[in-house]
Amino acid sequence: MRTSRKSIARAGAAIGFAAVALLANPALGSAAVAGSAAVHVEGKSVVVEFTGVSSPTLLACSGQVKDLAGEWVAGNSAWLSGNPASGTYTSPALKDGTYRVEGICFDAEGFSYLTPAGGEEVTVGDGTGSSGINLGSVQFTTGS
Repeated sequence: MRTSRKSIARAGAAIGFAAVALLANPALGSAAVAGSAAVHVEGKSVVVEFTGVSSPTLLACSGQVKDLAGEWVAGNSAWLSGNPASGTYTSPALKDGTYRVEGICFDAEGFSYLTPAGGEEVTVGDGTGSSGINLGSVQFTTGS
């Protein structure tokens, strides 16, 4: 019994020291993905272009679109190829409005934002929030 208690105490101490080390130097627990992401609007879609992406343990990159309140609107993985990798995420058609777009890459160490903190702000259409869909017109004729 004493041996298992000592082992548990040692494991707890090791975990505690690791937590203190992460508090002292957060970079120890963060991802080290190199590269860049450029954001732009094409029609009603937002495009995130990843270039020069590299990490020894790279898993994936994705584009994330959020409204200004921080609510998720769209997002998915970008298909990457090459070394260093490049790829593109294109959102589905969005309503007119202003959005924050993030380019994020994941590796075995965690995730890295390749766009500015909080995302890059873009405006789709006229920014009014309308869907931009024309449903046609109706002509009313009054009889006399």
